[in-house]
Amino acid sequence: MSDDIPNKQRRAFGFPSMNFKEDELQHYTLIEIEQILHQHEWLLMDFNDMPKPDLKVLKELGNNLWRQEQQYDVKKEGEEHHKLFNQLNPEQQIVYKAVLESVYNNMGQLFFLYGAGGTGKTFVYKTIISKLRSEKRIVLPVASSGIAALLLPGGRKALSRFKIPLIVTEDSICEIKKGTMLAELLIKTNLIIWDEAPMSHRHTFEVLDRTLRDFLSTEDSSASEKPFGGKTVLLGGDFRQILPVIPNGTRADTVGGEAKEYLSSHSIGKEDTVGADYEALYPVEYLNSLEFPGLPKHKITLKKGVPIMLLRNINQKEGMCNGTRMIVTNLGEIVIEAEIVTGTHVGKKVFIPRIILSPP
Repeated sequence: MSDDIPNKQRRAFGFPSMNFKEDELQHYTLIEIEQILHQHEWLLMDFNDMPKPDLKVLKELGNNLWRQEQQYDVKKEGEEHHKLFNQLNPEQQIVYKAVLESVYNNMGQLFFLYGAGGTGKTFVYKTIISKLRSEKRIVLPVASSGIAALLLPGGRKALSRFKIPLIVTEDSICEIKKGTMLAELLIKTNLIIWDEAPMSHRHTFEVLDRTLRDFLSTEDSSASEKPFGGKTVLLGGDFRQILPVIPNGTRADTVGGEAKEYLSSHSIGKEDTVGADYEALYPVEYLNSLEFPGLPKHKITLKKGVPIMLLRNINQKEGMCNGTRMIVTNLGEIVIEAEIVTGTHVGKKVFIPRIILSPP
């Protein structure tokens, strides 16, 4: 009877490559026997020598989400981990070992992996994910944006995976009910990886924190006092990609900041005009609205902390080249101070002077 069980369950779950352990086949076979006995008004309980299906195991086997996380090829994941691990640099290995130590010892630590784009954060995520999946452990990789989620193996948007409300408050919780497949999956999860974390509001993390504490406290009362219910969580991202922090500022202050306007010119050169009525023919407002290819706009508005990019080569030896990305650190009347965030001069502060395009 158990010979046809694998094919039947593969069709039911929609996973053609699903594999079953011997004990799982036994439980499914007992279920089939129970259904046949029901047709004749009998139960397995009526036979003392017959084994009985484990209700807890049956609940796990019926969880599609849990089955999906268990269907990764252990051998393939192990080979992927071996390839990735050998390429980790010393700093990445520190993060790798710390996260795995927390997972293996159920320490429930919270980590934040900070680094600019291109420093290897995603590479570290992939190495940890392949390691744990090669051991049949459950990892839930998510990201604040859909593009970042595509870079993670089996990644999902955090709002979708954890059913976080679109509008979150200090009292919100995830829209997950106890006893559901997703709730059981979260309970069995060994590690949560959340990339691009600085892009999400703090309330979104608090929502997941409250939800996990609630779920896990039913089995362990101390979980209600632990961050994320005692689950190991790895956050990551780059704070330089978000708006600047204004101490004690409101939302409007954070978005607006102290902006400064720079104008290309304040008046019209009379020697270049013909006739006395040039002001009526060519109002200053009209001239300022004109835009020409290859020339900057008349007005540019900047504030401290915003990212900018050079469009001209100013000083290549100092790293001020076309395409160099920087963060504004100070705004003067005729000069802008900025910090380079890309290339070989990362962290260096430079000054961008006002440049006159027209000859004197």
